[in-house]
Amino acid sequence: MVAYAADGTLEVNSIIPFTGSTFGTDNATQAFVSKTYGNSIFTLPILDSGQTTNVGLNIFHESLVTNWTVTPVCWNANSFNAGNNNEISFAQVSYLENQITNLNDLISNLTSANLVTSLAIKEYPATTQTNPAGAYSISYENSLFIVGSVTNTGEGVAYNAGLHVVGYTVNGTLEMDMTLPLSTMRGTSYYSANYTSPTELSTLNSGYGYDSYSSSNSASIGMAIYTPDFVSNWTVTPVWTNTP
Repeated sequence: MVAYAADGTLEVNSIIPFTGSTFGTDNATQAFVSKTYGNSIFTLPILDSGQTTNVGLNIFHESLVTNWTVTPVCWNANSFNAGNNNEISFAQVSYLENQITNLNDLISNLTSANLVTSLAIKEYPATTQTNPAGAYSISYENSLFIVGSVTNTGEGVAYNAGLHVVGYTVNGTLEMDMTLPLSTMRGTSYYSANYTSPTELSTLNSGYGYDSYSSSNSASIGMAIYTPDFVSNWTVTPVWTNTP
């Protein structure tokens, strides 16, 4: 039995022997507490060929579980230790633990976000433009323009979602290191010299499930970052967490 809370927290991870006892629809015959029940030492029943057994269990746990897997496990007679036909070997326990790990990874993939970018990025050097008559001039700062989109292709909600932008001058000096929220990136300008990352970034829903009908799983990007010195190389990487 493997069960998870709504936020993906593992709540139950136990191998439990069935009772073999008759029970009513609302009357489980055995109870287990997930936080104190262990798998290291246990004896599992024997079920002969063609035999059917009733199962009735209560598993008490701290938080409400929203998804779970219940998988029967067994070995043939040749797999048991010679000393005790009801005793599971350490190798078999290790096998089961590996299976549980694989299931945990699968569930994690099904509840995780994944942000994919489609961006066009260009750096413009500082320049001064003067009108033909020489009556006035306009100065432009060094600026890194980023346009495109960020899409959540995963099956979980992306919390604290943003773009981590790092840029260097031609001599390798760090010019910018900024994490920008997705929600304010359409037609927004930033100044690297005085930018402070917010404590909470954006939320980008998945394209699956109920939230795909209520909001988009894609964010439009259109922004400029102004820097004191010209940036010659940069990286723009999506960042997020799978929990708030």
